[in-house]
Amino acid sequence: KISYVLIEIFAKNVKTNTKLTSIYLSSCYIGNEGVLLLINALKNNNVLIELSLYKNYINDYGIEKMLESLKTIKALEFLNLSYNKINDKGAILLSEFLETNNKLKNFRIEYNKIGDEGATALANALQTNTTLITFEIGDNKIGSQGAIALANALQTNTSLENININNNKIGLQG
Repeated sequence: KISYVLIEIFAKNVKTNTKLTSIYLSSCYIGNEGVLLLINALKNNNVLIELSLYKNYINDYGIEKMLESLKTIKALEFLNLSYNKINDKGAILLSEFLETNNKLKNFRIEYNKIGDEGATALANALQTNTTLITFEIGDNKIGSQGAIALANALQTNTSLENININNNKIGLQG
């Protein structure tokens, strides 16, 4: 676990670094406040390609607050938000990000609490997104309705090569 003071120092130094292309802050449990410090420091970053915030207790509130800055990271191709506390509301917000993003190639959001409503919103975003190659949404709470929406998105999506929806509550109808 990283303390708030340490993430504050890290964020301050990240803001001035013009060569950093990857940040992996996995299993640091920095929460919404720590993530917001970091993501605001990355605002208008032109070089960051990979950002992993795996297992940091980010919830829907954190997603909502970080999206404005996240949209300004111009080179971002890999985003990992797995093992957090993201529900349908956060997934809906992330779907709006995916609809307009034209750089992201790999998006991981496994092991959260996303259900049918969030999966459907993300599926709608996949229908218009033309850059995403890998989409990982396994181990959530997606049922038949969300699985069908994701399957239907594959009919129109022209870029997706890999999708992981394992260990959800799909059932026989999905």
